[in-house]
Amino acid sequence: MAIMTELLRLILRSPFPIDVIFNFNGGEEVLMPAAHGFVTSHPWASSICAQINLEAAGSGGRELLFQAGPSNRWIAEAYKSHVSPCFTRASYRGETDFRIYRDFGDIPGADFAVLTNGWVYHTWRDDLGHLDFRSVQRYGETVFEFATGLAKKLKEGRPHGAEVADAAVFFDVGGLFFVEYAAAKAQQLHVAVGSVAVSGLLWFGGWRVLLAAAKLLLCALASTTLALLSGILVASTPAAMVAAGHPELGALLFVPPTVIGFLGCFQFLRVEEVERGSIALASILSLVLSSSPVTVMASYPFFLWSALPALAMALKAVIPLASAPLAVGSYVLPWMLSIQMLVLGVDFLGPLTFRSGTTIPGDLVIAALYGLLTLCAFYIFEPTCAFFVFFFEVAAFDRLELLCV
Repeated sequence: MAIMTELLRLILRSPFPIDVIFNFNGGEEVLMPAAHGFVTSHPWASSICAQINLEAAGSGGRELLFQAGPSNRWIAEAYKSHVSPCFTRASYRGETDFRIYRDFGDIPGADFAVLTNGWVYHTWRDDLGHLDFRSVQRYGETVFEFATGLAKKLKEGRPHGAEVADAAVFFDVGGLFFVEYAAAKAQQLHVAVGSVAVSGLLWFGGWRVLLAAAKLLLCALASTTLALLSGILVASTPAAMVAAGHPELGALLFVPPTVIGFLGCFQFLRVEEVERGSIALASILSLVLSSSPVTVMASYPFFLWSALPALAMALKAVIPLASAPLAVGSYVLPWMLSIQMLVLGVDFLGPLTFRSGTTIPGDLVIAALYGLLTLCAFYIFEPTCAFFVFFFEVAAFDRLELLCV
């Protein structure tokens, strides 16, 4: 409410070229009847061209654009061109007033939220003493810049044609840069690159590449399963929900089982062609997700995991001296993006699931997220893992020969 009041003051001082409606409403925690009542019965509702919904699930941190649209690519373009730096969270269809305006009023727009320190949200500590005022200032500035961009666009009239029909795939990397492109082009690009990558790997590596991809998938499933089992074990003991009071214990409880599961399965299956297998696995996942205009929104992490390492592999054949920098550099961008998404997931889903009590065991969700974080770290270090497994096997064999002699 404070941010909206300040925005109201700014817009009154420097009016926009279009009319702006400020809707201060409550009732969100009980199935959002206030938003539903406004969008279905208020005479102004039919004249609204776009919406900006302000949310919070924490007491600070960067404001995140976590859903936009539906379709209406012009909204993501306005955000990209008027807000800097841009911070997004992978498209997440949350239960907020945004959904009511979208589903019952057919009003496109953007949904923002802050997530950091969600452990105090909706508790007795949810007060001004735990509020980060720097975050409030930044949140207001971002929304004002974005609203200015929407107003300039809507001054020309309601968007129509491809601007409305096209959806957008968008993401940022640490706020350093923001990427946005049409979902239809994403489908074509992801399918084309994935097909070329898989075909090239099969041409040079044969079916061993697919076998390596299958083994890596099994390693991922085994390690995640072990992490989930550890979550179930913790949830069934007096230590249940200990990570709610001490979030740092989550890593100590759930990362070691993931490491053991991955390395144990990796050694048991004797994975070969690790680099090609990981690229093939990412390419196949990208192809599967890009086959639908709905799931293509979630395909870009796998596209980056496949396209950049595949390009680096091709360049290594041309520039052998640059093989090491290319191999490492090709994983940096997708690794940063994936870690960023998973850390935000821990930031958001951890407090949310622990607040839900025993309905969804919070330990189970945190265990899964830490498992995925560990897997993401392993993905870039898989060649190193293969080296260490091979090194330990050789060392053990040498010791056995010495004992036999």
